Amino acid sequence: MGDNNDQSVLLTLSGGGYRAMLFHVGALWKLNEIGELWRLAHISSVSGGSVVAGVLAMNWPRLEFAKGVATNFRDLVADPLMRLASWTLDVPAGVSGLMPFCSAARTMEYLYKRLLFGKTTLANLPESPRFTFNATNLQTGALWTFERETMGDETLGALPAASVPLARAVAASSAFPPFLAPLVLRPRGVTWRPYPNNFSSLRSYDNLAIRVAEVPQGKLDCFRRRVVLVDGGVADNLGVLPVWASEGDLYESDGGGGSRAHPRPAHNWLCQLIRIVSLIHEQPSQLRANRSKAEMADRDQGGSKGRSPRVKGDGAVWNMHWPPASHKKRPTFPPRQKADWAHLAEIPTRLKAMSPERQMQLINWGYIACNRSLPYVNRLFFVGAFESAFEESLPFPEARMGNLDTRCPL
Repeated sequence: MGDNNDQSVLLTLSGGGYRAMLFHVGALWKLNEIGELWRLAHISSVSGGSVVAGVLAMNWPRLEFAKGVATNFRDLVADPLMRLASWTLDVPAGVSGLMPFCSAARTMEYLYKRLLFGKTTLANLPESPRFTFNATNLQTGALWTFERETMGDETLGALPAASVPLARAVAASSAFPPFLAPLVLRPRGVTWRPYPNNFSSLRSYDNLAIRVAEVPQGKLDCFRRRVVLVDGGVADNLGVLPVWASEGDLYESDGGGGSRAHPRPAHNWLCQLIRIVSLIHEQPSQLRANRSKAEMADRDQGGSKGRSPRVKGDGAVWNMHWPPASHKKRPTFPPRQKADWAHLAEIPTRLKAMSPERQMQLINWGYIACNRSLPYVNRLFFVGAFESAFEESLPFPEARMGNLDTRCPL
């Protein structure tokens, strides 16, 4: 493998269950094709995105790069994740959480270890690129990060993490509340150190920084004895904060779905609560994505130099949804209509088994979404010249388009 530091590329992978996981696989597929995977310097992930990042991190030393393209990407990254998506994990994990002395999150850790990661620990991850797995501290609301040697947050401090199983970091990042959460850490016999990041100090009007609760004076030891973690998407569903102020081209892959329109929402308090929480959850991710796109566009226009930390690099943002009318690189395939793809964004945020055809559709859509956004990166303007070959270059051209398999499991 050659030197991958020719150009710093930063990548964030959002949450969204199997839907986001497979969507990100398609995006990585495209990034690999054009040599951008080889240039990755930092990957920050949340929830379903952390499952993808975990497989990529574990297999990174085994990727065989030829002229900047990993020739065994499908074997080492895509195929294991497609096999995982044939299993339903959230139901057995959620049921186990109802049993005395059992934890749904620990069951998820066991399933991830058995089906994907084995005995891999954070110490086994590569030094470069840097991988950050994000969870949320339920006690203070701070972003808790797992990396190769360190884990922690800005309210409690940092701990050594080399011996932490990769499956545990991914399980904490994807501990979706309330059914798969929380994952509880009980550090014993370790020395806490200052946390190297300070996300709350970022300017909120530039970065939508996370507001965290201060730990009461004299109570720090109590909080440190039992750390309660949930899905990283609670704090930052795009996983963008760890890379926001870093130098390099920033790519944000947003596999978050969208709530379906309901002409007659339910009136009972439980269904109302579920619907409202879903709508509220979508807003911060949309705001962060819009902020990223605005600053990237501002950089292209030569404005606000030196004012924003994101002027240190270019970037692109792509998501599950059909591009707006203002998008200058609309998909150019006559057979493809908005209705063919809209149903994919409405797949529930679950870890429920999917048919092979649905998996291939999501991977294809992630590939297309990434490809239509890359021409916005000045360094990659040439990508648009290959749009005429899009149909033939899809990862799975044999997959049926449109919502034709409505009876297959979601």
